[in-house]
Amino acid sequence: MVYLMGNSISKVWVSKDRRALAFVTKQPWTIVYETVNDCCNDVWFAAVTGLTSLLKGKEIIRVVADTWVKQGLDDMGQGTTVAWWSLTTEKGVCQWEIRNCGNEWYYGGKIRKMDDNEAAKWWRHDSKFKPEKDGWTKLTQDFIGYDRSGED
Repeated sequence: MVYLMGNSISKVWVSKDRRALAFVTKQPWTIVYETVNDCCNDVWFAAVTGLTSLLKGKEIIRVVADTWVKQGLDDMGQGTTVAWWSLTTEKGVCQWEIRNCGNEWYYGGKIRKMDDNEAAKWWRHDSKFKPEKDGWTKLTQDFIGYDRSGED
């Protein structure tokens, strides 16, 4: 998330599977972050709070990425870990919840910034590109409690 530092965000989009976020800056650049999934785990952006403080056009002045915290195991031996990203502007704090579900916590969750060539596969910069037609949802308010499929 360090690449967001010093930027003002005008729009945030999330992919249909909740595995990628596209931050559109006022410059305008698009910075895309994706989750890194392994063979036996699933990582996704589960929730966001304080989104309006991020979208008010103020520069991001602080970025904090917390470590993964273990949650319980389910009946199938799947463990869930949770981490949070906090993006602070002078208008407040926007916090992202990231979840990782996998084999008894064996596989760690990761988030990474896509390089420009990779991001171009997901996010194009041309006038014909309509993100919503490619499965992206524009975020305008907080969401809490989404499962991996992006449904309530």
